[in-house]
Amino acid sequence: RGAPPGVGAARGGSAPPPPPPQSRPPPTTEPPLSGRQHRAPPCGVPAKDSAAIVAERQEVAWSRLESFLENGAGPVRFNDIPWPPPGVSITGVAPGDSGPVAKRRLAVALRRWHPDKWRRILDRVPEDEQAVVTERVKVVAQRLLEEKARLTSLNGLFR
Repeated sequence: RGAPPGVGAARGGSAPPPPPPQSRPPPTTEPPLSGRQHRAPPCGVPAKDSAAIVAERQEVAWSRLESFLENGAGPVRFNDIPWPPPGVSITGVAPGDSGPVAKRRLAVALRRWHPDKWRRILDRVPEDEQAVVTERVKVVAQRLLEEKARLTSLNGLFR
């Protein structure tokens, strides 16, 4: 009975090699500052509520990182940084937000993710992780600029 056709010894060879490892950030030995991983909001949660939930979780995670930075204890690892989840608004601007609220959220995100503002954090990132953190910040900043362009083109929100 052996292996199914085309697999392993049934073809007269050894098992196929395992797939190549996926590119991941270096593992950390300390628990992430940001706590739990970001998860998609549950089904049935309205878009505005889900955006608000994600934005609130991001703010809590950033508060933890800020406290850690102020206390001056230990390195900041890649996984300690509360990276915005893919496919989710970086600004936290939700449908129905007023112009002033949207502007404030955009301004906070622009300051937070501007690569020039990261020196105080990068100084605490281990040398072997600095390049990957810097590159990820640039990617997030580019996503943020694209989000800003979409927001500013909608009904002249920021004009």
